[in-house]
Amino acid sequence: DGPVSIYYFRYVMTYSRVTTENKPLELAACCDASGDLEKEGNIEYDVPQCDYPGCVHALSTIQYLHGEASQDRFSETFNTTAEEETGPKIVDVVYAVGHLHRAGMEMSLYDDITGELICRSVPRYGKSDAETAGDNYVGDELGYIVAMTPCVFDPPLRMSTDHPLRVLSVYNATRGHTGVMGLFYIAISDVKVDDEALKVMARQSRRRAGAAGRVLFRLFFYCTIVSLAGFYMYRKYGQRLRYLIIPRDDTFVDYY
Repeated sequence: DGPVSIYYFRYVMTYSRVTTENKPLELAACCDASGDLEKEGNIEYDVPQCDYPGCVHALSTIQYLHGEASQDRFSETFNTTAEEETGPKIVDVVYAVGHLHRAGMEMSLYDDITGELICRSVPRYGKSDAETAGDNYVGDELGYIVAMTPCVFDPPLRMSTDHPLRVLSVYNATRGHTGVMGLFYIAISDVKVDDEALKVMARQSRRRAGAAGRVLFRLFFYCTIVSLAGFYMYRKYGQRLRYLIIPRDDTFVDYY
């Protein structure tokens, strides 16, 4: 009926003895750059080709760390008792790593309240050619993503499951790409806290959000002026504002 392809996968797994200090981890529902605060995301999206040499495509969104939108797929409920099945929970963020496809350049994760960069995960592309590298070719395939840099938090980042995070996915747009991904895998651990501690952290979170909101209101005023000017420039020159323009130099590689 046609040619048959055979694929081989090689894994390296490391084990250690279980101790009382070991804690179970779960994946947070966040983050998919194609989603938002209400939708999990489409998982995949397309990157149209850019008309400008040496430009990249950036997709950014905001999602909750472990929002209710994804609870049907992420069954773990944190700090939950029989009497209380709703509301934000407190967890420890211990690990984060991005997931990109070929042509991906970086995944970045920000605290959307403070603007702080939490994690920047970048790909490592293979450099070995199958015809010349021999056995060293496996795991270092030329032009393909073979690893992503992770972020390990020690001590962990403690936050509420309804904390808003901004995720940024960046791709080389020298050529168009279909079915790419911009995901963050975030490992979180349950934190056992009493009701009063939860209330205190919730109040602190609301105060931070309120302060950030006042700052954002001021920024909104100035951004409105800038946006109107940008819209004028867009109408006048037809600039594609969804792209970031970067200079072409020796560090820019056409992954496609």
